[in-house]
Amino acid sequence: MIFRKVMTFGTLMALVFISLFSSSAGAQIYFSDDFENPAESEGKWEVITGDWQVADGVYHQASTADAWLVSMVAADQWKDEWTEYTIEFRVKPLTEGDAPVNVLFRVQDPVPQVWADRNGPNTHMYRWIINGWTNTESRPYMYSEGVAEMLDQTNNVLDVGSWYDIKLVVTNTGLAGYVNGVEMFDVQHAEWTDGRIGLHAFSGMMDFDDLVVYGPGGTAVEASGKLSTVWGKIRAN
Repeated sequence: MIFRKVMTFGTLMALVFISLFSSSAGAQIYFSDDFENPAESEGKWEVITGDWQVADGVYHQASTADAWLVSMVAADQWKDEWTEYTIEFRVKPLTEGDAPVNVLFRVQDPVPQVWADRNGPNTHMYRWIINGWTNTESRPYMYSEGVAEMLDQTNNVLDVGSWYDIKLVVTNTGLAGYVNGVEMFDVQHAEWTDGRIGLHAFSGMMDFDDLVVYGPGGTAVEASGKLSTVWGKIRAN
């Protein structure tokens, strides 16, 4: 019986390495946070405004008092040379009404500190509003020195209390966004390509989880998912 378990472990570990090398060859993980360790997560994020808490394995935004509830990936966790990447995370809205989930990217310093600053003369950032306008539309925007430009517009609704898989692909020439695998937009746009990423909750509470940013050349998230599945089988044996 012991010999059978050892062989099973060895076989499963071989499958792990095969999956990792075949699925994520060439992909580099730039940043990740599964929010399982509050002390570790604290050093990864810069809270601009809002009540952001790491608890129960999620990043919870608990305030509804401001339109600009933002947490940025900390400056020392990001490199300007990362100009092509994919962002993936899970989100669960907790507030009814016009409380959309937002992704900020290509955010150059200074980071806007209040809602009005998004249209300020020193602001350079992109923002994907995943479910805005009373939870009816998806819109990517660019904000540059007082000018806001809408890049696309698609119908989209997120149900309160449900988890969604969000994916944003950023390249040197274009942007593409997906919700649960459904394309929301695919546009060619790159006024600039450097700058940090962040999460923005507009006047609402929501939970974020399993955020990862990886470079071009592979699907690192699929590999990590396979790894979790294999470890689950090992424990079951």
